[in-house]
Amino acid sequence: MENSRYLIFTSAGRSFSLPFEDIKIIIAAQTPTPVPDFPDYVPGTVVNEGEVVPVIDLRRRFHYEPKGISDRDCIIITMGEEVSVGLLCDNVAGFTDIPEDKLCKAPNVNEEACADFLKGEFLLEGKPCYVLDSEKVIKLSDREKVANTERKDK
Repeated sequence: MENSRYLIFTSAGRSFSLPFEDIKIIIAAQTPTPVPDFPDYVPGTVVNEGEVVPVIDLRRRFHYEPKGISDRDCIIITMGEEVSVGLLCDNVAGFTDIPEDKLCKAPNVNEEACADFLKGEFLLEGKPCYVLDSEKVIKLSDREKVANTERKDK
């Protein structure tokens, strides 16, 4: 049975993860540069290695209690096929290897609120850890607006 490696991080006391192959770099959190007309859960962009990356505040995206950026916060920059994003999280907790048969299908909250941004979930120390699909964390209705910001600075 093959294992997959996941980066574990938290937001508002809940555990989330990303497959290692989806991660470009983890940087210390910084205040994003605001962009007009971005959704409220995308506070702006950061520049990393000449690339302008939209930042998703996971607390805002998942309707958790918002907070200011602290010195423990991180931005996980992903390597998306359609768009790279930065995920602002409370901290990076480490990594884990999960056997493929321990990864469960993503839960459907209800018919109106299907969690299409989840690839699945697994138990981590007896509690659910949700595997994010970094490209789908951006709401479908917002994807074109956010994707248009991605460019290389020369």
